[in-house]
Amino acid sequence: MRMGPPSPYFCIQCGHPAPQVYKTYANGNLVKLLPCKSCGELMDKYVEYDNIIIALNLILLNPMAYRHVLLNHAFEGFWKLGVVSLFVEAYCFWCSKKGVEHDDATDFYELEINFYTALLRTFFATVLFHAAVLGSCLLLPKTGGDENNVFGFGPRQTNSMKRGSNKRRSLPGNVSPSTSFPSSGNLQFSYLTVWKGLCLSGFAEMFKLVALIWSYANDYERIFLVECLFVLSNTQCYFVTTGISQVKAMMEGEINPMLKSIGWLVGRWVSKDGVGYFPTIKDFRYHDIMEFRLCGAQPLLAYTASSSHPEKGNPMHLESGFLRARGNGDLSLMVAHNFGLSSLEEGTVNDKVIEVVSSNIGRMTGSKDPSVTEMKRVWTLVDENTLTCKMWMATSTNTELTEHLFATYTKTG
Repeated sequence: MRMGPPSPYFCIQCGHPAPQVYKTYANGNLVKLLPCKSCGELMDKYVEYDNIIIALNLILLNPMAYRHVLLNHAFEGFWKLGVVSLFVEAYCFWCSKKGVEHDDATDFYELEINFYTALLRTFFATVLFHAAVLGSCLLLPKTGGDENNVFGFGPRQTNSMKRGSNKRRSLPGNVSPSTSFPSSGNLQFSYLTVWKGLCLSGFAEMFKLVALIWSYANDYERIFLVECLFVLSNTQCYFVTTGISQVKAMMEGEINPMLKSIGWLVGRWVSKDGVGYFPTIKDFRYHDIMEFRLCGAQPLLAYTASSSHPEKGNPMHLESGFLRARGNGDLSLMVAHNFGLSSLEEGTVNDKVIEVVSSNIGRMTGSKDPSVTEMKRVWTLVDENTLTCKMWMATSTNTELTEHLFATYTKTG
């Protein structure tokens, strides 16, 4: 599915803007999808998908499919879908009242007037519904979004538009949502995009017509399922076009209060300038993606980090584990490394600085020498979207704790 003229385009994974999401070769016969410079994923995989596949993904409420259609595609005929949905809803309502069940004495013109009455009723109900949804956008906090994360901004927004503040709405414990909130106060927010989403979600009304044709109009269980699909599709469009994360919205108020001091870690952090050095090895550079995720209401964060070669892109180091808050600023970090090492690191958080030092290191049988004997790492939040990580290491051949890694991360989600 080739896309229309909106520029810039947006990564459907993280919302990072870009002038294009694919390149064409051989007079347009070959298409190469481009990776996002922020998150490293393909910016829009649906470019190569057939319309039927995209439609199925929309029915399955896939948020990336909604982002593709609403943010990266012109979708100029959205109003036609809205009009069709309006007539379908009016027709189904008319049939449920008088349109199907009538005797021969019923005058044709009376049926016609009843239909127009149903259409007028449905029209005003639809207008009120759209007005209520668009009006609810005014209640969103007037905080500017991250200029590199623009879910909720209109697809026709250009680079010449001024961006607002980089402040984000905070969840309990200073946990930032994975997508930025729009600002209705500085014209960053696109009501047209929300309206397109409402028209797009009207596809669920078509299933009512199918139920009517198959004589299931009085089968309330099926009608209830169709209504549920309509509500869910509208909800998904609202989340996509306003930038509200479903999961984070549902978790508001359920975050463990012990995470308040480290909630700023939650999200995806990307580094393109990592450097490594140690007395026994050559200096090197690396790219790194680090992610901290909530684990329900538990007082811990799931942690993963993966580094890759800056030029070749092949993986270098992988580690995952859990960061647990014990209260009073005390922390424990348990990590498993891909080269056969496990570490238990303990320390504290002081304001926006986390420092942990290894208290126990395990080693897999068959691991290569020299072995790691001690580790220390420090995470420092420079500003809301910038984090630095510094790591020290001691080995069996270099027993003094020596600085080993340093990287600056940018928050992308």
